[in-house]
Amino acid sequence: MEKNINVKIMGVFASILLLFIVITASFAYFGTFNVNLNNNVAVNINAVSPGDATFISSATQLNLQVPAANMSQTASNNEIAAASNTATLTVNLTGAANLLTTCTYDIVYEYDAGSNVYGKSPTTKNGNKEITLQVSNVNGTNNFANEKNFDFDSSWSGLKRTLVSGATISSNGTLTTQNISITGKYYNLTIPQTSIEGKVFTGKIYVTNHSCETIEPAYKTILANSKVNETQSFKDFIKTILSERYKINEDDLLSAEIEFVPLFEARSLGFDQSMIAGYGQDDKACSYTNLTSLLEVEKPSHTCVAIFSDKEEIGSVGNTSMMSLAFDTFILNMIKLLGKDPYILNEVFMKSKMLSADVDGALDPNYKEAFDTYNASRLGHGICINKYTGGRGKSGANDANCEYLAYIRKIFDEKVKYQFSLLGKIDLGGGGTIAYILANKGIDVVDCGVPVLSMHSPYEVTSKFDIYMAHKAYKEFYRN
Repeated sequence: MEKNINVKIMGVFASILLLFIVITASFAYFGTFNVNLNNNVAVNINAVSPGDATFISSATQLNLQVPAANMSQTASNNEIAAASNTATLTVNLTGAANLLTTCTYDIVYEYDAGSNVYGKSPTTKNGNKEITLQVSNVNGTNNFANEKNFDFDSSWSGLKRTLVSGATISSNGTLTTQNISITGKYYNLTIPQTSIEGKVFTGKIYVTNHSCETIEPAYKTILANSKVNETQSFKDFIKTILSERYKINEDDLLSAEIEFVPLFEARSLGFDQSMIAGYGQDDKACSYTNLTSLLEVEKPSHTCVAIFSDKEEIGSVGNTSMMSLAFDTFILNMIKLLGKDPYILNEVFMKSKMLSADVDGALDPNYKEAFDTYNASRLGHGICINKYTGGRGKSGANDANCEYLAYIRKIFDEKVKYQFSLLGKIDLGGGGTIAYILANKGIDVVDCGVPVLSMHSPYEVTSKFDIYMAHKAYKEFYRN
């Protein structure tokens, strides 16, 4: 029994000795990694942006050479490597001036043609570490963030293996450098390592699938105070905030609607505090006064309805917009509840009257050339009535008939301060509302709203007096 054991031990020793001799004679390398030297790419980020951005990945080489002196079965240790080598892959990005440029790229390993492929044939390591790889100091999806064997498995595509995917680098116009560490290690095992006996594994590591994008200055301002970790991509930084603060993950963005809006609150403006400065007064100023006026009407002589529709700024499309059948269905249900024939819907519309509560562009003294100064609305002169809207004159407009305008004037004359205006200078200004959609149903309708300075800007300005007049105007309209 003891003799048989000795024979087995000698057999193992002979096998290991053969491995030593082959390695010493052939000067084999366990993994020679060469970065593609022809990977300097100049990227034109944005044709309308000043300057180009340059994305460059420089060369590196990882040589894991294991001489016979470092290989010994008696010195086996799966925690301490017998040999190791670390190389640095450098990626540089110089973005276009005054823009935030972000490039995304992958890092791959590709075996040379004719090279042996580690782990492709059955191995004898039995789950132990033998030839390992680890990539560090990089963001994105790192498949080798933790040290692991560089086996050939289903994750390979031909002779290629993606080490890191979706890595990002960002620049605000100055040089940004990422130094990515790639470490290879060899471990002695307690078993014969015949699978690597006399083998040479050679290949290259390089950057691929790179793409770049830029954020314009207006968006860059949003990010100016963001404290991004130097080792963390901007994308990962945003993902962390969305996850920690709002419980939103990356997949949620496929169906989410996220808007950047000013953080500051509305405030009084002017020496006499007569104005309101705030974001989104188009069309909160009219929507709010529409609601408050309706709530104050106790016993109207006719049925009163306030409509709050969505998507007006993109053409009133979608099932929450005025173009949908939501309003028609609502009126049909009222007709049914009254026990009336639903076929009278169109007759109901044609006997109805409406104010399209939307804001008007007030004369801006800094940009008088964009206005018809004789017909433009002014802050502090009351609610504004637009007989017609549209562009290039009345194109795409609702044009209220004169009889209906006289009807509105009669309601307002005694209790409401109002003014008539046009939306900008012909062939230069213009605009539209939902009025034409209701007019197409046969409803008498005219645009009637609050004049606004700097419409669609982050800080729109209105007159408190005009807003109060809007409340009074809508209330008188409901009452009559």
